[in-house]
Amino acid sequence: MLQDQLTLPLGAIIQDSEGGRYLIEDLLGQGGFSAVYLVRERRARQTRYALKEVIDPDHHERSQLSFEAGLLRRLSHRALPRVYQVFEDTQLNRIYMLMDYIQGKDLEQLRREQPEKRFSLALTLTLLNPIVDALTYLHTREAPIIHRDIKPSNIIIPINTGEAMLVDFGLAKEYVEDKTTSVFRYGTPGYAAPEQYGQGTNIRTDIYALGATIYTLLTGKVPTDALTRTMEQTQVDPLKSAHTICPSISPNISNVIAKAMSLRIEDRYASIEAFWQALSIAVVAPDGAVTGPITKMLDSTRLELSQQDIAVLSTAKQLVGPQKPTANARPLPGLRINRTYGHVNKEAASRKKVLLGLLALILIAGFTDLFLATNIWKHQRHSVVSTPIIQRSQSTATPSPIFACKSQYAISPAANDGTILASCYTGTMNHVGLSLGNRSFQFLYIKETSSGQLSGQFVTDGQRGPFTGAVSKAGEISITVTLTSGQIIKFTGTTNTGDQIAGKSFTIYNSATQSNPQDYGDWTAMPYQGK
Repeated sequence: MLQDQLTLPLGAIIQDSEGGRYLIEDLLGQGGFSAVYLVRERRARQTRYALKEVIDPDHHERSQLSFEAGLLRRLSHRALPRVYQVFEDTQLNRIYMLMDYIQGKDLEQLRREQPEKRFSLALTLTLLNPIVDALTYLHTREAPIIHRDIKPSNIIIPINTGEAMLVDFGLAKEYVEDKTTSVFRYGTPGYAAPEQYGQGTNIRTDIYALGATIYTLLTGKVPTDALTRTMEQTQVDPLKSAHTICPSISPNISNVIAKAMSLRIEDRYASIEAFWQALSIAVVAPDGAVTGPITKMLDSTRLELSQQDIAVLSTAKQLVGPQKPTANARPLPGLRINRTYGHVNKEAASRKKVLLGLLALILIAGFTDLFLATNIWKHQRHSVVSTPIIQRSQSTATPSPIFACKSQYAISPAANDGTILASCYTGTMNHVGLSLGNRSFQFLYIKETSSGQLSGQFVTDGQRGPFTGAVSKAGEISITVTLTSGQIIKFTGTTNTGDQIAGKSFTIYNSATQSNPQDYGDWTAMPYQGK
């Protein structure tokens, strides 16, 4: 992959703006043209950091990373990560952000280790107390900060303190009242509120995600995605109540979670404090009968942890291998970056050249075996390390149809008219830039002229729009989609007559000017013949 060729080798040394030198010990994660390394400071060899790298950044990526660094440097809270500096290597054309390295398990990893894939109420509230305090701190600042990607995998239990920390501020945004944010960033399905798919976000967006996080931790099930709920809801919300999945949860607690996860933003609690206090009432009085005023938020020490809960906490604090850094490997929203110079250790670079020469000889002798062995090694290496990048399978199976790919619309290309494409394709977009995972989509009602001009309709989760494009006689495809939101998606790929489309890349832009790409990745599509 291109990323493997661009990431720096282990043993390389990066120099910051103040002359500090950092030795790369491991690659924690990578995605698109960015990576996160585990580094050790040469002068204080016991101090380890996470170093976030953006390769060949444009102006937008510089401002994004600078925003994230500037945001975190202004914050001071025990449950939030610390960023130390941002610097640039002009020779390699890369920018870096140096931040805390948090070693420990995240709640998603810890949850999946449990026999029923869930936590008790007492343990859930104990784990989330510091997170609620951190969100209150963020939301009550003079310029409130919305995290916009709260989920179990973004909450880590450090082995040194045992108190949860909220990480990954890649989607964070300062909120200005009466203004909205409408960038093409979804958050994480199941945890993202409906307004994150194109409307304006505010602090209640985080309340939805916190409610969804509690839902998952208590039930062992990721809640139905907000887009699915919006599209499928008639009179009955497809989201199952928490107490129907896990009867040990009281209906009152279930109702509090449901209110926090209301589809209408105005129907949710007005603040994190209001949500947590409503939950405290439901916990203290599961039957709804409250005696006397509740004057403070829930103190989780009122709920006694079981021996099993204590064992889970002990497991969370056990020494583990390299874990995810305090921000994921995608570039983020700025301030100006001071340019400095870094370098790669010359001996390490020389060793790399020798290794590359040996590798070339090995490749000549047995390319196939080496290719298979390398891929198996990579798979094993990343399968045991929790990184911020989702490892995706590369199945070429036809995705299940999600919308209107009906048999009457799915026509194979005629044998003699020179057309190349079928009239309907189902496909998968693999979002690399924002690490959103895979999304199904469809090209519908495809019309192809004798000169290769294309038109039709594009449909994906919650969005649709017309497309135009062209296909050459050699099967080279270019397609431009204009979504109803105004965003633009450009696809490139290749195909044979009536066959699978091998997508080269797609790029998402926030406007018709097609400047400052918001996301990118690869894709594939198969003709859908109907049933």
